[in-house]
Formats: sequence, structure tokens, C-alpha cells
Amino acid sequence: MDNQADTGESAPSPHRNSQTPLSHLPATSAQEMSTALRKFDSFLSKLDVLSSPRLTLLMVPRLATLIHRSELKRIGTAYSRVCDEVRKSENKYEFAMTLLASQRPFGQMNVLWQVLGVQGFNRDLRHTI
Repeated sequence: MDNQADTGESAPSPHRNSQTPLSHLPATSAQEMSTALRKFDSFLSKLDVLSSPRLTLLMVPRLATLIHRSELKRIGTAYSRVCDEVRKSENKYEFAMTLLASQRPFGQMNVLWQVLGVQGFNRDLRHTI
């Protein structure tokens, strides 16, 4: 695993000039972000926070549970990073808070941790996941 995954920091995109706001890139435009947030809301509606059907095939149930919870935490951490980037003024999202608030979990990490069933997860510990 590389240091970027350990620290939660993202690598600069080879297609992004550091001066280009995320909202001006086709893949991260407000419209694309809105679509992605809508899909994430749909994913959350269908998510089984207790187990993963694919992981039930593992012979050690405790291992399946640990992997599943770890991945739920990774999902939460990734969503948090998206929210952080949308809120940054330099990324120039018009109505950033409205964009985030349009779909569950409404840009609120406490809501997401509850939905994912990992309340009390400390975001600062993300490097241990």
C-alpha cells in the first residue's frame, strides 16, 4: 500500500492543473457531482451495514466482519474527502452546501457514520484502516 492510501491524501491528477478548480473539470463539475451524490444516496439505501454477501463466503466470520467494517469506514472517509473538496472555495462550486445537502447524508459526517453503523469512528484514525 502506498503512503497516499495510508495518509488519506490524494495524488495530484495527471489531468488537473493545480490552478484549475475541481468544479471546472468535466468529471467533477457540479452536475457530475450531483449525479454521483444521487448514486451514493441510492447505494446507502441498499447497503447492508451488518454484512456483505460476498464476504460471507469466507470461512472465518470474524474476518468477514472486520473487512466489511473496514470498508464501511473507507467509504465514509472518501465521502468526507469529497465534502471537504466541494466546500473549499478554491474549487469554486457555486452553492456548495446546497449541492451537498441535496442527497443523503446531506454533507454531514455524523449522519453518514450512523447510516454506515460506525458511529464514533474517529476520522483522525483513518490511516489505520
